[in-house]
Amino acid sequence: MTSFPEDQARTPSHADRVWKDECAFSFANQETPGGLFIDMRTFIGYGRNFALKNYQKTNQSLYLNLRKIKVNKERSEGSPPHKITKLAIGVEGGIPLEETAEYRQEAEVVVLPQFESFPLNSPQLPEKIKKSAEALLAADSVSRKEEVSFWEDKREISTYALELFQLPNPPKIPPKGNKCIHCDLTENLWMNLTDGVILCGRKQPDGSGGNGHAERHYKETSYPLVVKLGTINAEGADVYSYPEDNMVVDPYLDAHLKHFGINAASLEKYDKTMAEMTLDHNLSFEYSRLSADGKTQTPAYGPGFTGIKNLGNSCYLSSIIQVLFSIPDFEKRYRTPEDQLFTLSPSDPTNNFDTQMSKVANGLLSGDYSFPESEGIAPRMFKTLIGKNHREFSTNRQQDSLEFFQYLLELISRQNVLQKNSSLKDPSECFLLTVEEKIQCQATGAVKYTNRKDNILSVPIPIELATNKDEVEAYKKKQKEAEAKGEKLSADEQVIRPRVNLIQCLERFAAPEIISDFYSEAAKSKTTAKKTTRLATFPDVLSIQLRKFYLDDNWSPKKLDVFVDVPETVDLDG
Repeated sequence: MTSFPEDQARTPSHADRVWKDECAFSFANQETPGGLFIDMRTFIGYGRNFALKNYQKTNQSLYLNLRKIKVNKERSEGSPPHKITKLAIGVEGGIPLEETAEYRQEAEVVVLPQFESFPLNSPQLPEKIKKSAEALLAADSVSRKEEVSFWEDKREISTYALELFQLPNPPKIPPKGNKCIHCDLTENLWMNLTDGVILCGRKQPDGSGGNGHAERHYKETSYPLVVKLGTINAEGADVYSYPEDNMVVDPYLDAHLKHFGINAASLEKYDKTMAEMTLDHNLSFEYSRLSADGKTQTPAYGPGFTGIKNLGNSCYLSSIIQVLFSIPDFEKRYRTPEDQLFTLSPSDPTNNFDTQMSKVANGLLSGDYSFPESEGIAPRMFKTLIGKNHREFSTNRQQDSLEFFQYLLELISRQNVLQKNSSLKDPSECFLLTVEEKIQCQATGAVKYTNRKDNILSVPIPIELATNKDEVEAYKKKQKEAEAKGEKLSADEQVIRPRVNLIQCLERFAAPEIISDFYSEAAKSKTTAKKTTRLATFPDVLSIQLRKFYLDDNWSPKKLDVFVDVPETVDLDG
């Protein structure tokens, strides 16, 4: 007869933080073998091996084991799919945070060290433990609570819908079996609400979508509104306005559809809305598999080749930590064996900076999560800790990678100062450099030197030195000609951007600069001065910022639309 330690179980309150998405020390989760073990007293999640270590350290024997089993369940015929009506995540009408329909949730109370398991309806479970388990199962995880709504898509009523002209004697459109009249595509189909012509949508960056025939038809006819056929249902449909260049609301859509014999009330959605397509693209598009020319690359697996799941506008975080943990200084500082990581961690590992940094290092570098069936790691706990008390990084909004890079280095440096063990080297020091500015008065020859420490080298982009000026000018000429006709260039027209080489950016950084109206202390008057900039000390790892933003004549910030070509090797001896 199993003895249940009832004093080891608590019922979580609204204020409690429940960590049931991932292990505190690894990236084991409910979908990995064995699932996740939630400490029923602290509500911290552990993989199986760390649950046993926690029992040996604290004598906590009571855990809720959560497992998600993928069942590949297909939607039964007649049942409508989840309806997405707004471009948002985790809110009513938006995309759900978890596609629970694809998984079967299993939950059991487990008693260590023998890992004896009991289903939640087991008559052997004391009522207190059963209530605790049920409350844990129902509680929102920390990451779920901290998800915020974003990508909100507020559509306006189209001015063209109010008095839309529709041609007489229209074709009758069947509910299914349609195709583009030009290319025979059967997906991503749009019907023009003026003449009923069915055409394909635009081509997406990954090659999916269509061939842009619906947009071409608008340019030929000026018929303004199109509706996406597969999204029509009793509650509405996706409507796009070409002259307004946006998704819009058509308040008379039912009447406009009936003109073509379409009864919206009797139809069900069978194709993705634009909101769903955009969210799919943001959450699951495999950017890493595309090279600069759009060609698919072969994925690599093993130690050092572990991907990071998109947590929603988290590319800034993923790109920075992938780069940092490819640097030997960061691997040496944070890569830690499991036993040592657990032993050195405090009672709350979820709130410990070094523990979470080591967890990410182990996850990325070990290769344990890098194999064809794996989607990589999802560092939700790390993101929560790093963003805590920060106005921007605590949100799911898009962020600047450089700002996050410098913020993370500041945290690393601060934590290193607080470490009692002074033998631990601060890995952020590998980026430290000294920039020296020399200003020479042209009237007297007097020289002044200033030095500043930094962890990046910020260089300008001399766009006027672009290597493809002729191609850029020809493209701009085409743009102006199209705008003069009130048109836009075809979606098939390749955008031509200026191309500058990194060497040109470094040369511009080091080039002398003449300063007018310079007040010289030596001359006691205004004169001109020459400023030169160089690196007085060089870092182990050089981090370069390309200054794409500038102020125009009206002091408004603008961003350069430019490619910077980076050679594999750069000779800085000169």
